[in-house]
Amino acid sequence: HEILENPKIAAIITAKLAFNYSERVISVSKAVQNNLHELCKARKADSIVVHNGIPAIKVGLKKESNILSFYLFGRIKPEKGQWYLIEALKLIPTYELIRTEFNLVGGTLAGKEHLKIELESIIAKAGLEDFVKLKGFTDDISTEMSLADVCLIPSLMKDPFPTTVLEAMSAGKAIIASNTGGGKEAISNKQTGYIVPANE
Repeated sequence: HEILENPKIAAIITAKLAFNYSERVISVSKAVQNNLHELCKARKADSIVVHNGIPAIKVGLKKESNILSFYLFGRIKPEKGQWYLIEALKLIPTYELIRTEFNLVGGTLAGKEHLKIELESIIAKAGLEDFVKLKGFTDDISTEMSLADVCLIPSLMKDPFPTTVLEAMSAGKAIIASNTGGGKEAISNKQTGYIVPANE
């Protein structure tokens, strides 16, 4: 269920153990499977992909609004793409951002609270406080998902198979996701969402 990279020796040992002492290795995405195959070229076990499923997300109808609401659900940390999103928004003239809002839903890990302060500072320095809101952690995303028009998954890390993609699809929301990890396996580019290069 993970894309193993560091420490490299632990990643190699894990892959070799899996393929030498199992009948079948089941990966949650093609991205995870490819990573394991790279780490262990000689494989005894079968290797298959079974994508995750989720319970349906029940959302209410969104009230008609002149505001286009973008939502990013995820723990606050640079690898999840919040910093990347702010850098992208800085390139858009303010007059084009009018009637848009970008809602970042999620908290920080204990001991990493400084990341929220850093992100707030970056938003303020970019002059984006009117457009970007930090909404904090929630146990149930269905209410916030109901308010979304577009879900953003701008992750820079190699997520094995992000649940947020499935949740947005379940709720019938448009998706823009970066091309890292397994998320792109759930999206048909320009048909069920948009896939964008990470860090571009």
